[in-house]
Amino acid sequence: MARPPRPPRFDRGPRWRARQRSQRWSWLRWAGPLLLIALAWHAWNQPALRAAIGLPLPVPQQVTTRFVLCAAPGHASHCVVDGDTLVIGQRRIRVAGIDAPEIHGACPAESAAAHHAALAMQAWLNAGPFLLEDAATVPHDQHGRELQRPAREHGEALAPHMVRTGHAREYQSGRRQPWC
Repeated sequence: MARPPRPPRFDRGPRWRARQRSQRWSWLRWAGPLLLIALAWHAWNQPALRAAIGLPLPVPQQVTTRFVLCAAPGHASHCVVDGDTLVIGQRRIRVAGIDAPEIHGACPAESAAAHHAALAMQAWLNAGPFLLEDAATVPHDQHGRELQRPAREHGEALAPHMVRTGHAREYQSGRRQPWC
């Protein structure tokens, strides 16, 4: 009886080949669950997607207190710093999407414009209750301030109001344009 021909020396056999095929996709054992966790986290942080799949939305905080200028002597815990920053207790909040002049600006004209912008923002904030997102869910800027979009329940938002009245300009990112 003749022996079957031996496989070439570099062929390790069918069992080895089968093991190699099964190990080819073994990374899915740990990557699959990680991918599912990442997708769930993304869904949890997207309000439109949360609403579409029936997850609860974060409840905005309604603010009803009166605001004063932070530059006023003995200012309260609720005050307006300038045309795009306000303070509520220990929270420093920057209005997202706008750039307003700075109180300690590069020239007297910028400082004067910043004072007028702060007064306009104070008037809008004191005109009635407005909503802020939960502090834990909003991003922060490089100075640690919350990036919020204050708005009234009927939809009037602070940022477009400040741009429309000429006290601020739209801002996305990058270098600020000078006010002088």
